[in-house]
Amino acid sequence: SNVSAKLIPGTAGTRRWTKHGKLPWVDYSKMEEDKEEEDNMLTYEQWKEYMERYRGELGTQPASAWAAEELAGAVEAGITDGTRPQGLATRQEVAIMVARGR
Repeated sequence: SNVSAKLIPGTAGTRRWTKHGKLPWVDYSKMEEDKEEEDNMLTYEQWKEYMERYRGELGTQPASAWAAEELAGAVEAGITDGTRPQGLATRQEVAIMVARGR
């Protein structure tokens, strides 16, 4: 039954489903696309692997032409070792570079 077996005031009482299925006037194609998209989503582990690869690729990029002179000065001053000039920096790395630059 799809509602209570007891007769509740203001209701029709118990009704039994006689059939079910997709409604002819509803477009289900978007739901199928969403299901396919969900099936193609990355797992967290896959995302971490891609992110690690991305960070590695950033670290191999040379310094941009506009930054090369100042980066060389920072290396000379001992602020940074100059490796991974386009790599992402953690807060601890930035804090150390700031402290060395004082």
